[in-house]
Amino acid sequence: MSIVYIIRGHQVLVPMQETFLRLFNGLGASYERRFKQTSDPLDIVEAISLKQRAIQGTPDGHADLPQLLKNLGECIVLTLSELDNPRRTVEAGLSYFKAEATSRIGPPRIRLEAAVYWSRLLLKFRPLSSDVLRLRYDHSADISDDRS
Repeated sequence: MSIVYIIRGHQVLVPMQETFLRLFNGLGASYERRFKQTSDPLDIVEAISLKQRAIQGTPDGHADLPQLLKNLGECIVLTLSELDNPRRTVEAGLSYFKAEATSRIGPPRIRLEAAVYWSRLLLKFRPLSSDVLRLRYDHSADISDDRS
């Protein structure tokens, strides 16, 4: 196989991959909206699954990754009201919000929103966690615009 064909194939597949990742995230958002209307737990499970697939296929350092993490974190938090034992869901939400809030890429506004969600979850479900103080005092300076 010629290197030319491999290069052409790569040029065709890479944009398709991004398109599929955006489709996964968009479809996940649609399932999330439907869940808000119908309260069907299968919808929120599908929404989380699709959003996770979008994140798994997004390379580290990609500009869309913080927004995808925030979207998934919000979706996971939405499920808390539907679960009898929300511990695992809280842990997952904390993980995604922390990853997004501490990311070095993406818009500062998105990272700040993630830090707010992260702190609210910590205060509600882990008020004695050392992360609460660390988040409040250390991380607030890290969310600045990294243009300096």
